[in-house]
Amino acid sequence: MSLNQDLELEPSAASRRLLRLPAVQAALGGMHKTTLYALIRDGRFPPPIKIGGASRWVADEIQAFINERMQEGRGPVPRCRRQPTNEVVAA
Repeated sequence: MSLNQDLELEPSAASRRLLRLPAVQAALGGMHKTTLYALIRDGRFPPPIKIGGASRWVADEIQAFINERMQEGRGPVPRCRRQPTNEVVAA
């Protein structure tokens, strides 16, 4: 079987895009690669696949990670409280 025939048999695999590190970082708002690899090490981010020594990420997995973070919400919004002062403001 040729490569083209294999791809025709597995359209879902053929439609997956692979991303390089700069594209993954951009999708995550410019996350530093050290932070990214720490998340991978902690099991909190999808690991890359290796192709000839190069790291590539499946675009669908990165989008799923982003969607999960959005579902978790942004957390409470911090409120700025003014501290009461004893100062008298002259009019």
